[in-house]
Amino acid sequence: MPGQEADKDFKALPADLGPEKREFTEALRAQFRVCGLSLRAFGARYHHDHTTVWRYLNALFFAYRWSYKAGHRRGLRAAAYK
Repeated sequence: MPGQEADKDFKALPADLGPEKREFTEALRAQFRVCGLSLRAFGARYHHDHTTVWRYLNALFFAYRWSYKAGHRRGLRAAAYK
C-alpha cells in the first residue's frame, strides 16, 4: 500500500489530545498515506521543510492549521493521482 512505510514515522497520538486535533491529525495521516510520498518528497513538492510535515502528522504543531489543512489536503489529493 502506498505510504504504508510512513506509518513507522508516526508517533502514537497523546491520550489527552483534544477531539478536534485528533480528528485533524488522523485525517492528515490518512491522506498522507494515500499520496505515497516520503516526508522529504512531500515537503519539497509543497515547499515545506520535512520536519514541519512530520510535526503536523504527529500532532506536535497546530499553528495555522486551517490554512495548512485546506491547502495541503488539496495537494495530497492531487499527489495521489499523479
